[in-house]
Amino acid sequence: MLCFVLLWTAAAVLGPAEAEAKPSYPEFVKVSAVGPVIPGLNAKNEWVPQGLAVVPGKNWVIVSHYSGKSSSQASALSITDTKTKKRIKTLYLYESADKKHTGHVGGVAASAKYVWIASGRSVYQIPVSTVSGKKDYSNVVMKKYALGHKASYASYSDGVLWVGEYMDGQDIGQSMCKPGPQGKARGYKLNGKGELPANPKATYTWTTPDRVQGMALTKNRVFYSQSCGRNNDSTLLVYTRGASGKQVSSLKMPPMSEGISLKGSSLYVLFESGSRKYADGKYPLKNMYIINTKKLAIAVPNNSPSSDQPRPDEGAA
Repeated sequence: MLCFVLLWTAAAVLGPAEAEAKPSYPEFVKVSAVGPVIPGLNAKNEWVPQGLAVVPGKNWVIVSHYSGKSSSQASALSITDTKTKKRIKTLYLYESADKKHTGHVGGVAASAKYVWIASGRSVYQIPVSTVSGKKDYSNVVMKKYALGHKASYASYSDGVLWVGEYMDGQDIGQSMCKPGPQGKARGYKLNGKGELPANPKATYTWTTPDRVQGMALTKNRVFYSQSCGRNNDSTLLVYTRGASGKQVSSLKMPPMSEGISLKGSSLYVLFESGSRKYADGKYPLKNMYIINTKKLAIAVPNNSPSSDQPRPDEGAA
């Protein structure tokens, strides 16, 4: 067990690719700082990080992981302290007391009371209090909500849980990572208890770019993490809000960006390139990165959570 724990918490070592950050991605370097080490990259289960969420009111950043080694291994959440940058705990995801969740867990979002995991065609709920009370390396049972559409990533903003679908060339009969059709992000309003109804129906439906891996919202803007492939550059896209938002800015980033989440004007960005599964990629990163959105080429008005009240451009369903 000691060896396993050490592997989960081992500090990242910068490789040759990371040392070349400045010439390869100068604009990214200008606006970002190295964040916490991504837990689990060297663990025996060869974890592959997917979703990321900063938890409101806590110094937590939560990352979802699936095993790159075994398809029968329960997927996991790791919780890291944003101040100390140290891993706090790791939890294994279950659908019932004896049924593991082995899905892709592509997205994580956090509201005041709940952590939400997007995986497959469903979203799963765990009380923040349960996460807080669990011991390191415990199992945690999730509550499932079937959505009837791809649940590739998730985000939360002021009473609305957003669940988006990843689309690429495979969705139109072409190869993976080729440009594909536009995706959709659906917004589900939480009720007065901060929960979803038994059969959730989307309040908002927005068109998104293709190849989106993560989403974060402000009052006037939407950030999309767009990537596919260990040797292809990622892009941080900045769009106006709404059902048919327009691109206003972009930032080239290293390959394999995944989940993103805002904490004030700081945008946490997760990369899966540091996992063993993608060790032969051109630019493996073993840390989260934190982008100062105030330094982006175009000003982002008001980096506070959105009001999410119905507006003419919101695309209410």
